[in-house]
Amino acid sequence: MAALPRSSPYHFARQLEKATGLPPSSRVILCCAERAKQLVQTGCDFSLVEVATHAGFSDRSQFSYHFKRLIGVTPRQFQRPARIA
Repeated sequence: MAALPRSSPYHFARQLEKATGLPPSSRVILCCAERAKQLVQTGCDFSLVEVATHAGFSDRSQFSYHFKRLIGVTPRQFQRPARIA
């Protein structure tokens, strides 16, 4: 999108932050955490490492850190009620 005429990547990032309230990197992390949340809620048989990979995180520690920061509980805590249901 930043390749549009008269739009630099810096300008695009500023406009995106202005429109969404989040810088692009935070927006990507939020989308990855939401995707991981969906994967766990659907009851798929993925391990948490596989969920992290499918959601776009590079490793499980990064996944756990951002998931807990954004969702409020660890991925394991979030996963347990989904398995009971």
